Amino acid sequence: SCEYRLIDDDIDKNSGFDVCWSKTTGLSKEELRSHPLVIDLFDTPKRTINNLISQKKYFLSNLEASDLQPQNEKNKKNSRVNIESPGEKISGSQRQWYQVLTAQNA
Repeated sequence: SCEYRLIDDDIDKNSGFDVCWSKTTGLSKEELRSHPLVIDLFDTPKRTINNLISQKKYFLSNLEASDLQPQNEKNKKNSRVNIESPGEKISGSQRQWYQVLTAQNA
């Protein structure tokens, strides 16, 4: 668990989060602050985050839809994350995928 994360854009300030994540990932604090991280993903269990990090998927832009589908959805035929139906309620994995798409298109 990496503590003391700075929210502002002052790249000259150090934080425990930057030091911890740089040490863990080998990325610079500039790289870590340049894109949304998987730890920012809406309502994601810690074990899922840890699994993504172990696969070196640190940024939302590194993710694929299959990374977010619950195990029971992965085994269903034609199971896909779909956010194309306005007005309908969406599942947690669909909400997460929308967040990923937004990050990828930024």
